[in-house]
Amino acid sequence: MANLVRDDFVFSIALYPLQLLHQTDSQISFMLYGDYSPVLLGEDFLTDRDTTPGYHAYLWYQAGFEGIYQLLKDHNAGSIYLASQVSAWQLNGFAPNISGSIGYIFPTSEIPGARISFGLTYYDGQSTMNNFIYTRERYTKVVLNIDV
Repeated sequence: MANLVRDDFVFSIALYPLQLLHQTDSQISFMLYGDYSPVLLGEDFLTDRDTTPGYHAYLWYQAGFEGIYQLLKDHNAGSIYLASQVSAWQLNGFAPNISGSIGYIFPTSEIPGARISFGLTYYDGQSTMNNFIYTRERYTKVVLNIDV
């Protein structure tokens, strides 16, 4: 399956309901999102590489939400986050892949956009490694994210 040609297109939408309601000064930030990806079968433009169209590559979708609650807004005490996502691939008969995360975002720094968070994530679904696409896995992990 390493030689397959996949022409993926992803249509995405993300909504921030509280911003739509002009609640921008709230301690709560909330996002809903969704992705839909049909696959258009095609030929490789470098045709001498012995590749074929990816007839086993089908559509997939995912949807989720993320919520952030800022603790003690006036004192920069950090935030708590909660997130969840469901995805499904036609390749695996649309068996649901479910993940959820909860954690703490450390107080903001002087660098715009930089953040450090620590959390716990649970996943139950299709293998996250492409070489094992017909395998399901379930795990819980501790995560340290550093965004700069």
